[in-house]
Amino acid sequence: MILMKEVIEKINRILSDEDVRKQINRIVQSSSEKIWILLNEYPHIKRYADEIVKIKDYSISHLEDLIKTAMRNIEKNGSKAYFARDAEEARKIISDIIGSDKVVIKAKSMATEEIKLNEHLRRLGKEVWETDLGMFLIQVLEEEPSHPVAPIYTQDFFH
Repeated sequence: MILMKEVIEKINRILSDEDVRKQINRIVQSSSEKIWILLNEYPHIKRYADEIVKIKDYSISHLEDLIKTAMRNIEKNGSKAYFARDAEEARKIISDIIGSDKVVIKAKSMATEEIKLNEHLRRLGKEVWETDLGMFLIQVLEEEPSHPVAPIYTQDFFH
């Protein structure tokens, strides 16, 4: 399990890199300017954002019922739904589904990154391959993804 201290140390190491800091500043400035332009051009976006906050708050406060409804509907439509209380339980469920198969072809998923599924499957002797090009390149380079949407964005071969 990664400790908060390790996370903070890693963040500090990354932020001490001058190139990373310049890149972050450039992205933040550019994004901020574009956001203000969009908000001025499309004032209804603020209403949508407020509505999204309400939906998020409702979803959090009704999470158990929403999960039950989703699982019921998934199974009603002929699929199988699983519920895991934590990363360990999720990895066990997935391992049980895979069974004795040796090769796993995996779609990009932040949830599988968060539960460290690839590492778990490799410890079980599975060969894991990514289907997402960015994640595949990260896998070949034996590195960690740097961004959830563009995992190879900050890799050296893009500079």
